Amino acid sequence: MTGNSNVTNLINASSIIQFTSPVGDPTQLSSYKTLTAVNYVGQGGTIGLNTYLGRDGSPSDRLVINGGTAGGNTFLKISNTTGGGALTTGNGILVVDAINGATTTAGAFSLSHPVLAGPYQYSLFRSSVDSSNPQAWYLRDTLDCVAHPNLRACGG
Repeated sequence: MTGNSNVTNLINASSIIQFTSPVGDPTQLSSYKTLTAVNYVGQGGTIGLNTYLGRDGSPSDRLVINGGTAGGNTFLKISNTTGGGALTTGNGILVVDAINGATTTAGAFSLSHPVLAGPYQYSLFRSSVDSSNPQAWYLRDTLDCVAHPNLRACGG
């Protein structure tokens, strides 16, 4: 996908929707793309998103569900765009947004592979921590102090 796109109904059946690399500064949301759908159904497909793996609110390509529903099963393939990793302490990094009353089913999205940046491993979660967007999907991480005991955050 080379630019922002809007569709009404999208079925991703065993295919990949790959976002092209961000244009411009990878630390700015304006460099990334958005795919907006009213209704989305995953049937074993993959969406390849570019994400700056950092702290809460870091920029990323996004799938936006606008007023409809998202269901089925889709893998999200996250590609890091130079982020060094940072601990998320809030909602995390938004990758699937649900707006205007949109809903998503539990299990609609999962990661296609581990998402790592520095000593941080990111996992995918449905719902914001602060309940501002319970239908959206976020990347949140943990710090691996066993593998990186000398980091200041690990007491080293």
